[in-house]
Amino acid sequence: MAPFQMRHTVDRLDKPSSYAMSKLKKRKRNQDHNRDEDQQPQLQPDYEDKLATATTLY
Repeated sequence: MAPFQMRHTVDRLDKPSSYAMSKLKKRKRNQDHNRDEDQQPQLQPDYEDKLATATTLY
């Protein structure tokens, strides 16, 4: 049997999930592909900016 290894999950809570990042990349790719040159892109805060003021609940 493999030895038990304790994994900390706290460091993952402040990072966006791979699911959310793939959705964001897909959305950005579609916006860039479908955008006309005369339209201004919508500015949305980055995940890092959103998580800057986040707190962790235990």
